[in-house]
Amino acid sequence: MYNNMKPYMNQNEIELFRKYLLKTKKYIEFGAGGSTKFAIDNGVENIFSIETDQDWISKLKKYEEINNKLID
Repeated sequence: MYNNMKPYMNQNEIELFRKYLLKTKKYIEFGAGGSTKFAIDNGVENIFSIETDQDWISKLKKYEEINNKLID
């Protein structure tokens, strides 16, 4: 699951997103998932993710790379 996670964006949107991620170390988002992994893969150090689905949060926290970057 984790390796296949991608932002729900078209290629142009992904490139623009990457452009801004490469300029920051902190990132805030509404809803964790593909964009969360993408931010981690592009060097974001701290991620503030607003997510309300406790089952989904529990699944994401099983992935050490995501769990280490999320701030509760």
